[in-house]
Amino acid sequence: MTKDKFFRPFFIDCRAGQFDTPANVYDSIRSEFKDFFKDFKEFLSKNFGAKFTVAYQDIEVALQLSSNNNVREITSVDVRNLLRDIKNCLPIWSFWNSYDLPAPILIIDEANMFSQLGNSDPDLLRSILNWMVLNTK
Repeated sequence: MTKDKFFRPFFIDCRAGQFDTPANVYDSIRSEFKDFFKDFKEFLSKNFGAKFTVAYQDIEVALQLSSNNNVREITSVDVRNLLRDIKNCLPIWSFWNSYDLPAPILIIDEANMFSQLGNSDPDLLRSILNWMVLNTK
C-alpha cells in the first residue's frame, strides 16, 4: 500500500526458477491470478455483464490446468492463451480508480532471470513482455 493508493499485488519470484520453462511460467502466473478472479468474479460480472462472463469462462478453464495435475504437458501456447484470457477479463487500469478497490499490480522479483526463459523460448518471453506492456494501459 502506498500513501494514496491501495494495490492488490501479484508476486512473481523469478529467483525461485519460476520462469525457466513454460510449465513453471504457467503455474506461477496461474497461482497469482486464480484467487484474484475468485475474489472479484462477482464484482466484475456485475460491472461488465456478458462481456466479462464470456471471458471468464475461458479463464476458468485455463485456471484449472496445472503442471501438477499431469493431464498433459503445458506448452508456451498454453501460457499465451492464459495471458490472453487474463487480459480479456481485466478491466482497463483507470477502472479501479472509480471504485474503492485495490488495483492489481505485478511485482517481479529478480526480473533479470527472465533471461532463462529467453534462452529456452524467446517467443514466449516476448509474448510475456508484450502482455505486461498491454496491461499497463
